[in-house]
Amino acid sequence: MQPSFEAFQKRIRVHVLIKCSSLAALSAFICLVATLLPCKLCGVDLSWLLYAAIALFGGSLGFVAAYLLLRTDALALARRLDEELNLNERIVTALVYSDKEGEMYATQRDDADGALKKLGVGSLRFKRLAATIACAACALCLATAVPVVALCVPPVFAKTEIPEKELPRDVTDWEWEAFDELIAYVRQTRKADEETKSLMLNLLLGLRGVLEDGVSQSSLVGFVENTVVGIRNGVREINDSVASEQKAANSEESAYVVSRLYEIFRIVPKTDDDAANEGKPPEESSSGGGNTGTGELNLSSLPFFDREAGYVKCGDKRDEYYAKAMAALQEGLLTEDEWATIMATYFTDLNGED
Repeated sequence: MQPSFEAFQKRIRVHVLIKCSSLAALSAFICLVATLLPCKLCGVDLSWLLYAAIALFGGSLGFVAAYLLLRTDALALARRLDEELNLNERIVTALVYSDKEGEMYATQRDDADGALKKLGVGSLRFKRLAATIACAACALCLATAVPVVALCVPPVFAKTEIPEKELPRDVTDWEWEAFDELIAYVRQTRKADEETKSLMLNLLLGLRGVLEDGVSQSSLVGFVENTVVGIRNGVREINDSVASEQKAANSEESAYVVSRLYEIFRIVPKTDDDAANEGKPPEESSSGGGNTGTGELNLSSLPFFDREAGYVKCGDKRDEYYAKAMAALQEGLLTEDEWATIMATYFTDLNGED
């Protein structure tokens, strides 16, 4: 009986191995798809080595679980053979008394072995064949779905990228010095009346406090523009109740302060029309060029030092010079130190003229 019974044992081991492999493949692809699909939907990119490790872990887990459930021992196999092949417990009896000596035991074992040889290992049917085929088919479908999921599933729930925080814009020593000089100039000027001086001084000190806390480049431009708007609107309101001579002085001083702010922080000033219309209601906005004489910035009224003509009041010349300087600075043809030297020289000459 021994050789025949061992042949049936090998047959059972093959059946168990096929079932465990089918379940292992299904478990591996279930784990792989269960990881890959959420990652694709959420826009998470993982290494293919990690996906391979996940599939290997899932397959190993499925194989071990299936083996623990489907494994069988010699006695269980003998009972199954007796039941399925109608051998009336001949195999179980022979197995139980396999170590007994005697003619009767030998005859019984020979009879069981002869019965197994006569039937052959092909007579042992494959149990749970449909379930095994179903597991293999599902594993094949999931294996086909893996590349489809990897290539076609869009990142529906992907988190939008948070823009990187803009780096703080360091105020240079020259800018601090020039800004403090502008504040000192406003304190000492005698052209503007006290109300105008107080307005501009408060706005400039407020801007200085903001700069001390630290701002980005875009925020710096916004705070300077807000300060400019506050100066223009405040002077416009003050000029509504003062004499024409003082009105002109207030407008001239506010225009100088606004222009100086733009130049200190290297901000391109707005056009005359933008400056004139800013802060005004639509019905009071100017539709063409020129100023209304109510305190808005007029570049044409600012003194400009030209090498050939000396001090001139020419907004076009000043705009042209400033635009060329800013373009050279942005293109790298002019360094910040050179720009600072140019501005310092210009305003030194300007203050000397005053």
